Amino acid sequence: MNVPQICTALPGEAELVGYTILAATAGHPLRQWLLGDATEYQLRADITAVARHAIACGAVDWCDDRSAVAVWLQQPAAGGWPPLGASGGFAPDTAYIHRITTLAATLPPVGRPGEPQATAGDAFWQLLLVAVEPGIRRIGRASALLAHRHAADDRAGAAATAYAFDEPTVRLLERHGYRPAQQAVVAGAHPCWIMLRPPRAGARTGSAPA
Repeated sequence: MNVPQICTALPGEAELVGYTILAATAGHPLRQWLLGDATEYQLRADITAVARHAIACGAVDWCDDRSAVAVWLQQPAAGGWPPLGASGGFAPDTAYIHRITTLAATLPPVGRPGEPQATAGDAFWQLLLVAVEPGIRRIGRASALLAHRHAADDRAGAAATAYAFDEPTVRLLERHGYRPAQQAVVAGAHPCWIMLRPPRAGARTGSAPA
C-alpha cells in the first residue's frame, strides 16, 4: 500500500486533527489509564485544544487520508502544553485531568541534545506523539511522518526530542536517529524513555527549525 501524502495541518483543522488523534491512539494502555473516565465530549474538546496549541506553536503533520498524525512543539518558545481550561474543555476536577497532571509532574525534563556548539537559545523540536490508526500500522505511515519533519530539521540544523512510552516506539525512533538518554517510571507504573536526535551533519542550510 502506498503511503499517503504528508500535509501540515492549518489552524482551522485543529478539530479534525483531534479526531485523528483519538482514533489513532485507541487501545494504547497509557491512554486507557489516563482517559478511562473522560466523556467523548471532554476528550474532543481537550485534544482539539492540544492540537490547536501545537499548530500555533509547532507543527502538526498528518497523512492526507487522516490515518496518522505527528504532533510537534518548537521549544523553548512553545512553553509546553496549553494551560488546563484554556479551551473550555479541560475540566480540572475530573479524575482523568488529575492523572494527566500527575503524569506531567513525574515526566523527566526534556532538553536539547547536548552538542558542543549548542547555546541556551537554540530551538529544537519536541515530538508529543506520533500515532497511526489501528488496522493500518506497520506499513510506513509513522516513518513517513517522522522523515518529513526530520528532513526539515536537518536542513535547519535543529535537534529533536521525544518521550516514548513503549518499546515499539523506542525502536521506531531509533530507526530515525534518536538515542535513549534516560529511562524512568512515570505515574507509578508506566515506563518512559527520553529520546534525543541531533541534526544529521551535511544537511544544514539555516539556523532555526523550518
